[in-house]
Amino acid sequence: MDDFSTFRDLIALWPSRAAFAEDVSVSLGRVHKWAQKNSIPAPYLSIILTAGKNRRFDISADLLLRLSSSGLERKVLCPNLEGISQHLKRNEVSSG
Repeated sequence: MDDFSTFRDLIALWPSRAAFAEDVSVSLGRVHKWAQKNSIPAPYLSIILTAGKNRRFDISADLLLRLSSSGLERKVLCPNLEGISQHLKRNEVSSG
């Protein structure tokens, strides 16, 4: 797996932000905001994991958890980090 340090790196795996938006079923504007803020809301992480796996990207629940748990996001956006981790890992097992 490549060394990703930001959600921008993750989004950049896709051929374009438009392709990412289509795979995740969100607007292109929302993807631009996520990249600008370097933050993706937790409810979208399992969708992104599945979309990435469908494109055969080498991403994992652990990667998404690591990106989510950096700095302020860990304290403010993801207070239930353990629950998110368990949800993503269950999804990874069922889709992989």
